[in-house]
Amino acid sequence: MEGFFVRKEAKGHGSKQRVEGEVKAGDRVAVIDDVLTTGGSVLQAIAEVEKVGAKVERVVCVADRLQGAREALVGYDFRPLFTIRDFGISGA
Repeated sequence: MEGFFVRKEAKGHGSKQRVEGEVKAGDRVAVIDDVLTTGGSVLQAIAEVEKVGAKVERVVCVADRLQGAREALVGYDFRPLFTIRDFGISGA
């Protein structure tokens, strides 16, 4: 199992790529994030991974804030470990 990460923007040094690490066309990957709100930033990361030619099989986050991420990720196997309700907080 290899790992990679997606930068918000390419750095001016190193590989100068947004996707850093071992991921290539044809790879089946899981995209993991800590907290999702609307899902906007994870969708940007998914787009970069898909540009490489990898297939996103699952999207996992530690906590879903229940503010639209699930709806934004329709078409992806989205599996939060927790939602804010698990912490006694009601969603928006």
